[in-house]
Amino acid sequence: MNAKITASGGISCKPNQATFLLTFNQESKNSEEIIKKGSEQIVEFQNLLNQLEIDKQDLKTTRYEIIPVKKTIEDKNDIIEVSYVFSHYELIQTNELTINYGSIENILNIIDAISKMENPPTYTIKFGVNRETRNKLEEEALANAIKLAEEKAEFIKNTMSKSSKTCLFIEVHNNFQDFDSDANLGMPTYLRSGNSLDTINPQDINIEASITSEWKFE
Repeated sequence: MNAKITASGGISCKPNQATFLLTFNQESKNSEEIIKKGSEQIVEFQNLLNQLEIDKQDLKTTRYEIIPVKKTIEDKNDIIEVSYVFSHYELIQTNELTINYGSIENILNIIDAISKMENPPTYTIKFGVNRETRNKLEEEALANAIKLAEEKAEFIKNTMSKSSKTCLFIEVHNNFQDFDSDANLGMPTYLRSGNSLDTINPQDINIEASITSEWKFE
């Protein structure tokens, strides 16, 4: 007698890293000037990170775009004519800064530094876990799923009065949820500019692994 058994295993832990998703903005009628202003804004932020003993190399650029903005002019006579003329350039630069999350104080220090900038960026903070912890969670979640499948197989063996059980194969479903910036794990805690962090505790990080196994009972 053969039987397929599905099982899921979960594991959770406290977050150990925080990622700032920052958006820097500049406006100017001159393209060269806006590039200069954007560079100065980033250098100012990097200097603040240096004061907090955070490596500026940890600040990763994810988007850099200069957009010409047009304004609308309406000529209202018998017939309405609409024309668009150049207004200014807008620079949008997004960056990610990931740091070890030891305590809320580490986050508050960065927020305080941002508030002191002449033109501070807007930001969102996402709490998660680093790659090493992620790999460990995946292994533990998978081990829990396999253990549960074995317990189900043992229950079937005893219920059917079989003398032995043999696992023929285990198929792992690729549903490990990602912790990275391009995907969210479970229900991550997002905090936006202006939130009071000292009254908010990041949620636990949860991960689940699912398997399908086939067993032979004799």
